[in-house]
Amino acid sequence: MTTNLFNNSGQTFKTHITEEQDSSVTIDASSFTEAIYRIYLADCTTVLVEKTKTGGGIAVVADVDDEGNPINVFQTTLLKADMTLAAGQYPHQLKVTNSAGLELPPIFESNVTIAKVAN
Repeated sequence: MTTNLFNNSGQTFKTHITEEQDSSVTIDASSFTEAIYRIYLADCTTVLVEKTKTGGGIAVVADVDDEGNPINVFQTTLLKADMTLAAGQYPHQLKVTNSAGLELPPIFESNVTIAKVAN
């Protein structure tokens, strides 16, 4: 999970999915049918940025876990045009849908700091 992003700048970040009971166990991202990343206004209902696996902006890519084993993870790509937000703190989250079509609780749900890019 990323905790810092930059406004007016394209960027990518990877998200490893781990088991809730044992964070040392990584779950293959390709096993999920959908992933949705959102940045919200402080009210947590107004979506400012949204990227999805099926609609674009989130891809499943190869990576390695903490022990160096190969694993597929989510890579979220934010374009410069997506990041026209003012500097500050914003709620953000990543949710996934499993192969049975059930939307699971958020993989992460916290605040992200959007830092101003120096001119």
